[in-house]
Amino acid sequence: MASVVNDSVETRNNVTVNLQVKDSAGLVSQIGDNIIINTINANDQKAVVFKWTPQLAGAHEVIVTVDSDDTILESDETNNIITKAVNVTQRALSSAIVLAKDTFSENESMAISLVISNQGNVPENINYTLTVEDLNGSVFETVTQSLLSLEPYALQEVNLTWNTGTILTGDNKLHVTITDSTTGELLTESTKSFTIQPTPSVSEPSNTETITVAGDPSAPDSIIRRGDRYVTTIVEDITSNQALTRKPLLMS
Repeated sequence: MASVVNDSVETRNNVTVNLQVKDSAGLVSQIGDNIIINTINANDQKAVVFKWTPQLAGAHEVIVTVDSDDTILESDETNNIITKAVNVTQRALSSAIVLAKDTFSENESMAISLVISNQGNVPENINYTLTVEDLNGSVFETVTQSLLSLEPYALQEVNLTWNTGTILTGDNKLHVTITDSTTGELLTESTKSFTIQPTPSVSEPSNTETITVAGDPSAPDSIIRRGDRYVTTIVEDITSNQALTRKPLLMS
């Protein structure tokens, strides 16, 4: 908002007011259309309001000009411009979750790297929370929750570990949320999917079968077979039933 003062002894009509902004890159641009004050009495003032949405962060100069087209005859033409320095702040935080791989075993230690970046031009005090969730977003466990301060344009890497355990097998995700430490406002968030493979179970087959082969004593006579796996080969003397040697037997 700017106030336009008529300090003359005459009423002024159709007074033009415009707004310009010089941005941090030095570019000057007009903001919106000129505002026309229909009437402003002698020794009176009128307020004008402009709407401006900055496109760049950093230092700006706001320039308000009255009678920019010089249609009003004045005794002093040098007091029609006012400038004001404005610093535009920008909040821009980003986060990423980095894993060395996407598939893990049960009871495996998972190395997790959180990368949090402040790309804005103001310091940030934030809370970050890392949770383990299923694909529907149900929280299984909170890995960490902590406070972090970041200077403008700074990047922070947080290294963590988490054990996969034996309960949460299948497809899941890590979820990090970054919030303002004062207001609790959500500033950014990211997720990373991963899979926990169950440990395969090995059971000893209950069926045991003995195969007896008659013939040359140098040939295998008895083969102990469990399930579909030949595990023991015994070469026996058929006459004395005495075990002579043990050797592997390849069966097709």
